[in-house]
Amino acid sequence: MLGGLRAAQDALRNNEAQVEKLVAAAREYGISWRSIGTVLGISKQAAWERFGRADPHPGRNRPPEEDA
Repeated sequence: MLGGLRAAQDALRNNEAQVEKLVAAAREYGISWRSIGTVLGISKQAAWERFGRADPHPGRNRPPEEDA
């Protein structure tokens, strides 16, 4: 039981890391926070708050109200 729990937690961490990489790539391609949020089932503001502040390219990291 505990081994399964550990494996599930590891998978969750790996999936979260993959989501973060894909969000960063989407922003690199100019995809809006609104579109990212829609895909993730959250608001554009929530997407920006969750992923935007860690953006390694802050000049490309516009707050959601500036997104098209």
